[in-house]
Amino acid sequence: MSYRFLILSVFALVLFFPLSQAFSQSCSSDADCTDPSKPQCGMDGMCQALPIACQTDADCTDPEFPICGPDQMCIAEMDTASLTINNVTIPSGLENIEYSGAGANPYPAGCAFQAGNVFLNDGESVTCDNLPVPGTYAVIEVNGPFTAELSCNLPVTPQVPGVISFTRSMEPDDDLVCTITNTAIPLNLNPIIPNIAGIMNQISFDDAGAERDVAIFFGFHPGDGSYDLTKSCFGTPIALTDPRLLGIVSADSSGSGAFNFFLPFVAFGRTVGLQAISLDHCITSNAFPQLLGSGGDS
Repeated sequence: MSYRFLILSVFALVLFFPLSQAFSQSCSSDADCTDPSKPQCGMDGMCQALPIACQTDADCTDPEFPICGPDQMCIAEMDTASLTINNVTIPSGLENIEYSGAGANPYPAGCAFQAGNVFLNDGESVTCDNLPVPGTYAVIEVNGPFTAELSCNLPVTPQVPGVISFTRSMEPDDDLVCTITNTAIPLNLNPIIPNIAGIMNQISFDDAGAERDVAIFFGFHPGDGSYDLTKSCFGTPIALTDPRLLGIVSADSSGSGAFNFFLPFVAFGRTVGLQAISLDHCITSNAFPQLLGSGGDS
């Protein structure tokens, strides 16, 4: 019986040893990996096959490493991160901001930034999940600059001065959430000065945004109307039933501008309504009436 047991034990050992080679071995270094098909000690402490270079997932023929990673090597699974942009304005509805994705690493398919620019209205958000990492990703404000504040739950690196622009080197499981809060006040139109008939007068505006085009209107009948004079901002609601274009002015780098015009004597004593529109974002200014030629602002 003892010889039979010994023979069976040796036979079982011979059978078991080859089968055991089919499974991954635990390791602390490559020297522990005795299976020629898995000679490398992986980061998870298990023996694995040597990495295969790839361009797409189709190049990764080993079932244990089916994904082409960001370093163009086949990997078992993809480490990912996520990025969320929240757009908030004060007061609500002031500005709609367009963002573009950039950085050393391209955004993956399925992410809004991958297809191009992202236009966020007040209160809207965009989230990109499954960003391959490690990798550097960037978000750049397209149509700035705005008077805005950037707040992120993880550290980011500012890029372009004067606009919302940042990058972050994303690591596995990063969940970056950034909120852009526009703190600027709405486009502000000032009264005509000196408001004297028969001479050159001026009407000015503030807070339009740097180098924005602003259209200034007047009308003799206040009420609900729309801006239909050009293709830009066609149909934008305006507080004049009969809006007439006084002039279009480009704001300076501070967002201010002025339009000079001759106030004829025939306008003396008439009351007009005044309002402006930022043509870049179709945002209307304050609207108010003014008695022409009175030498005052009302």
